[in-house]
Amino acid sequence: MITILSSAGDSIYADHNIDLGFEFKINDNGCLTYFDKTDSSFAMLDSGYNLIKKMHMGNGYKANKHEFKIFPNGYRLMQCYDAQQMDMTSYGGKPDAQVTGLVIQEIDSNNNVIFEWRSWDHFLVTDAAPDISLTEQNVDYVHCNAMELDFDGNLLLSSRNMDEITKINLNNGDIMWRMGGKHNMYTFINDNDAPKPFSHQHHFTRLPNSHYTMFDNGNYQNPTRSSAKEFVLDQVNKTATLVWSYSHPTVNGYEVFGSSLGSVQSLPNGNRLINWGQISPNSPFAKIPNFTEVDSSGNIVWEFIFADSSYVSYRAFKLPWDRCNLISDSSLIANSVSEFSSDLQWNNNAKISDLVLEYKECSSSFWIEVPLDTNFYHLPGLHPNTCYDWRVQSICDIYADSFYTTSHHFVTLNAVAAFEPAFTQSHFTLYPNPAVGETALKFASAMNCNAEITIYDLPGAIAFHKILFVQTGTNKTEVNLQSLKPGVYIVELKLSSGKYYQQLVIQ
Repeated sequence: MITILSSAGDSIYADHNIDLGFEFKINDNGCLTYFDKTDSSFAMLDSGYNLIKKMHMGNGYKANKHEFKIFPNGYRLMQCYDAQQMDMTSYGGKPDAQVTGLVIQEIDSNNNVIFEWRSWDHFLVTDAAPDISLTEQNVDYVHCNAMELDFDGNLLLSSRNMDEITKINLNNGDIMWRMGGKHNMYTFINDNDAPKPFSHQHHFTRLPNSHYTMFDNGNYQNPTRSSAKEFVLDQVNKTATLVWSYSHPTVNGYEVFGSSLGSVQSLPNGNRLINWGQISPNSPFAKIPNFTEVDSSGNIVWEFIFADSSYVSYRAFKLPWDRCNLISDSSLIANSVSEFSSDLQWNNNAKISDLVLEYKECSSSFWIEVPLDTNFYHLPGLHPNTCYDWRVQSICDIYADSFYTTSHHFVTLNAVAAFEPAFTQSHFTLYPNPAVGETALKFASAMNCNAEITIYDLPGAIAFHKILFVQTGTNKTEVNLQSLKPGVYIVELKLSSGKYYQQLVIQ
């Protein structure tokens, strides 16, 4: 299952489908992604939790759940566990053993495989850590659980069952260096864990400050406990300096040990969020935390424990969840409402790319759209004493999604008549409206006079202007719209008694 929780432990979003959940995160392109084991794909969601698309590996391979990275340019890194039958008798094993290797692919935005790397071409089965038996029917000698792009654009690979971090040249597939494991090329400084610097690690990542973090499960360390670690790597002189680490104090006499899974995240304020992974089953009543946040001095500032001790998390992240469509309904405000206009405003959101204001008379079913790039709009051309509905649509390019707020209402003020009662209906009508090519104005005038008809586009530019003589009583005049593009316009009628406005839609 996948879930988003508040720091108080309240559920913000959850999908309880047991086929979903591994590697659920906000990916490098800003979208939510997770593994779907029903078809060995990774799903990408928008901020409304709607499926954008599913992504598969190429060349007939089926993706593995442990790591998926997709970048703003649409390129992605995927991996699969590749099982092949091998004769392992020379290692004391089975003649028909199923040996699981690794295939990594870089795939472009058009789903073309542009790079493929196979462990069979670069690793030996004997590279496996000493605890990985080569005599079983099933031999998993690599077990990749993390991929990361280094600052030079090459690939960092974490292989749990080799106790190794490997750097791979993404141009030619060559191994650039190996850290940990049987072929270690690094000298470790300040890391006194024994018998090895890390054991069966997870979640190796690089930080913006050029440091690297990992979750060291510590399966074969002494004592057996897990820790979060941060290194500075000198990739020229091959040194790995431990600059920060954290192991949880014992809880009721038990070491905090995650035999598998787990992650560590460096937070903007200098704190670290640690997910302890698959907590040891030997401590079911010890209230071992699932997640711990510590400050840079190692002080615990927040912890989380699942009510059901059987629940575990593959990885956990603490991130702002600023949904694109997050325009709160309570922020919609209609101000300075007059007979013919209103000022409309609402709260903003940094992830929103564009906005669309929609409004209509309450009695109408036809919404009028006004594209915007701001959270304020002066809405002109309204009728006096009329109810209007309005709402705002947010559009977010990064998620390719859009949402409406709920509809809000306001009523324009009642106009005060400026001439004799016989002509109190001095506002005018447009027919047809919406119009194609031509419309007609029908209005009443209190006296013989000149009238001005001006049509404005929404930014306020004059699109049409005409002066004509009108007589006392009802008048009708036709307006040629052939030179105006389809869209929404404001028609202003100026008489001796005042100015009057109507909305015109040209199709």
